[in-house]
Amino acid sequence: MPIETRTRSLELADPALLEKIDKLFACNMGEYVSLPQLVVVGDQSCGKSSVLEALTKINFPRDSGLCTRFATHIIFRRDTNLVLREVSASIIPASDANPEEDQKLRGWKASDLHVLQLEIRGPNESHLSVIDVPGIFNNTTSDRTTKNDIALVRNMVLSYMQNQRSIMLAVVPANADIATQEIIEMASEIDPEEGRTLRILTKPDLVDKGAEHKVIQLIHDGNANGQLGWILVRNLGQKQLQAGNVDRDTEERMLKDSKDLLQSLGAQRETPEQQRRILLDIVSAFQEITRHALAANYGVNCVFDEDKDLRLATLVSLRNDVFSNDLAHWGHTYTFRSKPERPEDTDGSVDDREERRNNPSDTEKQQGTLQSRKNWDTTQNMSVADLEESLHVSEPVEPPFERGILSWIEEVYSNSRGFEIGKFNPTLLSILMRKQSVKWPILARGYISDIISVVHAFIRQALEVVSKNTQISTKIMSLLMDDLVEKYKQAISKVEFLLRIERDGTPLTLNHYFNDNLEKCRQKRMYSTAAKNSIDNCKHGEVVRLSDLAHQHHMSNIEHTVRDIHDILDSYYKVARKRFLDTVCMQAADYCLVTGPEAPMKLFSPSWVNDLSNERLEEIVGEGRALKRRRRQLQKEIEDLEAGKAVLMK
Repeated sequence: MPIETRTRSLELADPALLEKIDKLFACNMGEYVSLPQLVVVGDQSCGKSSVLEALTKINFPRDSGLCTRFATHIIFRRDTNLVLREVSASIIPASDANPEEDQKLRGWKASDLHVLQLEIRGPNESHLSVIDVPGIFNNTTSDRTTKNDIALVRNMVLSYMQNQRSIMLAVVPANADIATQEIIEMASEIDPEEGRTLRILTKPDLVDKGAEHKVIQLIHDGNANGQLGWILVRNLGQKQLQAGNVDRDTEERMLKDSKDLLQSLGAQRETPEQQRRILLDIVSAFQEITRHALAANYGVNCVFDEDKDLRLATLVSLRNDVFSNDLAHWGHTYTFRSKPERPEDTDGSVDDREERRNNPSDTEKQQGTLQSRKNWDTTQNMSVADLEESLHVSEPVEPPFERGILSWIEEVYSNSRGFEIGKFNPTLLSILMRKQSVKWPILARGYISDIISVVHAFIRQALEVVSKNTQISTKIMSLLMDDLVEKYKQAISKVEFLLRIERDGTPLTLNHYFNDNLEKCRQKRMYSTAAKNSIDNCKHGEVVRLSDLAHQHHMSNIEHTVRDIHDILDSYYKVARKRFLDTVCMQAADYCLVTGPEAPMKLFSPSWVNDLSNERLEEIVGEGRALKRRRRQLQKEIEDLEAGKAVLMK
């Protein structure tokens, strides 16, 4: 079907277009152009009235001897401004109506080619228009029908069927010989490709025993040819109609309600096999959510929008960034010196700094810095209630000292020096590194505790989502808890192991960036000293006299050693900090908690379910007594209703 044609066909569902089509019918435009319409056709007493009643919820006459000689156009429109259904009736005269016929119309005596139009409006109506034409018959009835009526009705039905825009609902009783049904023959001649003919079989309860397979074969063959095919409909029987006030849908609604209630209870889980199968389904759904959460593939399931705790990859990545920033800006005790502590520093001698350290004004400034320190909460996420004993308690982190690193290094050096000249004790770097990284444990423990909280919250929330039952997810978490805590402790132990290596072990690196950083530190110090005597008003740019360079390195042996220790510590600290950051994030967090083969999410697996005893299965997913009783009650109701439905179908 071309795109334009397909688009126009879809637009017929537009209420405004349906309204226009109905108005065109009222203006007799159907006499001149083909208008889209849904027409119900069939032989007399084929069950057409029952089909229409089921479709429109309007009672139609069923007297087999009664013959209507006019079409009925039934229009349904939804009007939310109404509270109750409103019905209006009118007669659309034929295009060749004369004054005498107009007089008849005013007396509400429709006949021949006039159309009775019923318009039903209400708040719950669907937008639908359907045309009911008289049933075809071949025999006259005394005082009711004549041979002229036979021809009149046949021609009327034929005219509606010949409209190329008519969709025909051809109604045929299942207990009749389909080959002898005139309406089927007419439909085949008018619509040989069966592209606009929907065939409806009625009265299946009247099919002779032993002939059911013919009806089934007919439906199968008709639906296998790619066209609209056949639909089997069972309507109310004559006894039910005579009883009056029979709701044709009551039994179906009761059956549907019972099935819906039973379905709301979830899958049956009384036997160990049923319980294990349910748990395996939960495992499969849990692993799927975990896979999408780790791949940040959040668009595949709306649960990631409804609960941000399930966005595991994002939460871990954000906490990694915070940890990296914290370690870089708050991890050191003293800020490394990249320029003279004061502009008036000339030679940076130890004596000058000793004097400044004892200067009351400097002491006051240092006290002011201490009073303005900013506390930083190492744990960003709320602690998980059932992990409080395992997680690190949040501690404040003081900001680093902005000044005083050279004095501190000198003090440590002076307290540990031997008889070295121009050198220092190799163990001094370990002592300084341990002091300079004293806040690493607080930051690292806070970081790994947050990652544990994120992972634990994800597992708990994902289980609630996939199990669709809070009790089941709570019981699963309870059984997993000991193993989960063990996994979390392993991650914490990994952090402690890495801390011992970096802070208690021998300073060691093969990274060439250590030498690069050391060279940069020395160049910065040399440049900072030489820049004070530079000249920038010559054609060669900024230059320094050789005589000035010769006099700029006057410092004591201690000062020279302290400066050298500072540069080495600065260079090594940068390498060690980045190495520690990477190893904690990769080994402790990512491998132990997030993506590793032994990550906590891997505990809830098919093997875990298969190892459960029958008693454990009953404990986790077994049904309570009240639920079992309710399920059996609904099953009995459905069984009874199905039996009643089977009786009605016979």
